[in-house]
Amino acid sequence: MQTSSINKSNILLVDDNMENRELFKFIFQSGAHSISECKNGEEAVSTALINKFDIIVMDISMPIMDGYEAAKKIRVSNNYIPIVFWSSDDDRESKNKAIESGANYFMPKSFGSKNIITFIEMVLFHHKN
Repeated sequence: MQTSSINKSNILLVDDNMENRELFKFIFQSGAHSISECKNGEEAVSTALINKFDIIVMDISMPIMDGYEAAKKIRVSNNYIPIVFWSSDDDRESKNKAIESGANYFMPKSFGSKNIITFIEMVLFHHKN
């Protein structure tokens, strides 16, 4: 898979499932973006506080701290970084709770790889311009 010519971006990927993290990295295997990984929301909060990312892509259901709580904590110190929830919890209640917790976007895990690339790059383009 190839990504477009958007400048290299730093992506924080947060998901407790290693297979999902590997899939995401495979989709973006061209190296056009740098991907850092966290396994839970608590790791994401501490990582987001000490590093600069262009986007956070985060699951909802994770151990230790879920994505909702992590997004709320990240928003306390960074109101500008786009947060995309990437989740199989694709119901209306989950989407509403995601937005209420500070997410900008919701992307279902059922998206195909081309749609994931297009969606992430659209978000990156929108927030960098």
